[in-house]
Amino acid sequence: MRVTMNSRQGHASALCAAVCLFFWGCGAARAEDANSWHDIETKYIFGFTIGSGIGLEGEKEFTVDTIGRFGKRGGHYAATETKYEFEFTPSQFIQIEFGALGSTHNIGGVTDLDDRNQAALAGGFAELRYLALERT
Repeated sequence: MRVTMNSRQGHASALCAAVCLFFWGCGAARAEDANSWHDIETKYIFGFTIGSGIGLEGEKEFTVDTIGRFGKRGGHYAATETKYEFEFTPSQFIQIEFGALGSTHNIGGVTDLDDRNQAALAGGFAELRYLALERT
């Protein structure tokens, strides 16, 4: 005996399997004590936006964030931009950040670009964040 399955039957089977796995994996919801949850730091939660949290009082943090660009068409190209950031929270309502920006270039034999091999200070920055309304 030969059994064949067309694409519609295959898609329907896959959909049924996915729905069964979804409902099997969902457990019953239950209430938990609110004090057992820790405060989530929202500053870096989305990656491209800044969240509303400012951190805990007395917290200090140093962060290095680097973006690199590399290519190899008609020569060699490598460039990086690095952000060196120090932040601290002197009170529960204010956070202060400051730092420096650095860049490196290693370019050789690329059409329309000058050959360059350097590391340089690209600038500095400062940021003051405050918490106007506390979340509950």
